[in-house]
Amino acid sequence: MKLKAYNRSKDEVVIIDSHGNVSERGIKRFIRSGQDNDLPPEDREVLLQQLEGRTDIIADKGLNGGHCFSLPCDQPLLNYLWGVYIGTIILCPVLFLIHFGWFGVDFTVAPLVFPLSFAFLNPVSELYGQRSVRRLLNNTVLILLALAGLSWLLLNLPMFFDHSGFSHDYDIASVVSVLAKLPTYYAALAGALWITDSINILAFQKIRSWMNQQWFSVRSLLSNGLSQILFTPMCVFS
Repeated sequence: MKLKAYNRSKDEVVIIDSHGNVSERGIKRFIRSGQDNDLPPEDREVLLQQLEGRTDIIADKGLNGGHCFSLPCDQPLLNYLWGVYIGTIILCPVLFLIHFGWFGVDFTVAPLVFPLSFAFLNPVSELYGQRSVRRLLNNTVLILLALAGLSWLLLNLPMFFDHSGFSHDYDIASVVSVLAKLPTYYAALAGALWITDSINILAFQKIRSWMNQQWFSVRSLLSNGLSQILFTPMCVFS
């Protein structure tokens, strides 16, 4: 499929299919159907120039012509993906405190949950573009750093963490010693996440342009595998 022209007065695209047939389609219907993903990079660049700046269509720049187009009505899905991704990442430092043994080796639960975040990160990158997914990553890192500072305050300032209110049936010292790891875990995860997911986003968008927006599952596996290879040693040595 190739873009022949964009009719601004009718708000339609004129496209040529693989059999040489010419047809006109409303731009919003064209985007909602996902057929814009079938356009080659040079045609997506032309379409981006025509649509950028419009308030009723979101045109997001990508690498090597892999631009993304979406509609504001799709924002509820974007908000859902943002919320689940951020929630999964925030939960990881808490899960670092949960250990289990397997064949004499000590493991934590967090490295098992962390890969799930890719299931929400990659659709944002695919549907809403590199700019949107970078914004999601940066906001998540800022939230992790804020939680690191907040948890440090709660653990180190007496006015925030008064041990006298706890029952003496519990070993308060043990609880505090475990919770004291949270600031370090949140801060370490913020750094590791920024590195690994930045690489994941870049790799995903690069492979996306090479594959002309096709084979989403393959692209996800390749970029996720690269990020997981980098993230796992960070977990081991953190």
